Amino acid sequence: MVAGSNLLKYSQAICESKAFSYFCKDVRGKRFSHACLFVTPDTAIKDSLIKLVCAEIFCDNSPACLSCPDCRRVINRSHPDIHYFPASGAKITVGDIDALVSEINIMSYSGDERIFVIDCAETMQPASQNKLLKTLEDAPENSVIMLFASTDAGLLPTVKSRVKTFWLAPFTAEQIGRELPPSAPLGVAAMARGSITAAKKALSDPDYARMEAQIFGMLPNLSGSRDIPRFAAEVFAYSQKLDEYLKLLASFLTDILYFKARGGEFVLNKSRISDIIKAEAQFSVSALILINDYIVHCLERLTYYGNAQAVVDGLLLYIAEVKNKCR
Repeated sequence: MVAGSNLLKYSQAICESKAFSYFCKDVRGKRFSHACLFVTPDTAIKDSLIKLVCAEIFCDNSPACLSCPDCRRVINRSHPDIHYFPASGAKITVGDIDALVSEINIMSYSGDERIFVIDCAETMQPASQNKLLKTLEDAPENSVIMLFASTDAGLLPTVKSRVKTFWLAPFTAEQIGRELPPSAPLGVAAMARGSITAAKKALSDPDYARMEAQIFGMLPNLSGSRDIPRFAAEVFAYSQKLDEYLKLLASFLTDILYFKARGGEFVLNKSRISDIIKAEAQFSVSALILINDYIVHCLERLTYYGNAQAVVDGLLLYIAEVKNKCR
């Protein structure tokens, strides 16, 4: 872990990621690429990720100390040899790339590397990307171009072929839990499916507690088709947040599965242990596995077809059927 990482939000989780570890090894071995792409859909961590990457390059210590003058300037975004794009707004423009190309041949302030940070790289239009190609391929020796994106889907193959890509994997529930307030329900970390951004959003959402209560009220009492209309109306009340609801349901079903397999030791949402025990008696291991797999199918249907009512009705019917068939 990077020394002094408590100075930055989410830095412990970032420093534990394989992607960041691989980058640090490249820096220590003096073999890091002059053009790198970091991809993470977890927007909450982006600012800290950018700072940690830049500090690793400028700091004389390895791992970066985050307390020396260079590190402090990186953290404060005041380092004279780091240039940030976009200059304004949330999208990279042709003007941003023109400015980068014109500035990249200027000598560095310190005589060391100069870093050009392109944030929101996925917002670059093809014209901007094409302007950047020659610079990516032929950047001055002391210049490093760092692209940060939530996805690489919009980047041209010619751009991706000229950068070394680091993919940040989803975080574990334990890592996410460490980054949340001590009072946060552990179910939030599990529901977030690897995303600190999703966990923070759920934590500030007043519907979270209501969805949690509804799920644990429904699971032991959904027994057959006669129960579906009532529970479908309850679930459909969250139709605008149905993806979050489904992920929360999956996390609680996983907790029930953990309880059946190992008892309470590996249950994430221990504050709901009595509800988990009550629901556990109604479900077999095979039923829990099948329902969780079906939730993945529901999330895909929601993404591609968007018929929330059909998704809800189908899910509740499936839960009732599998619950009874797999006793």
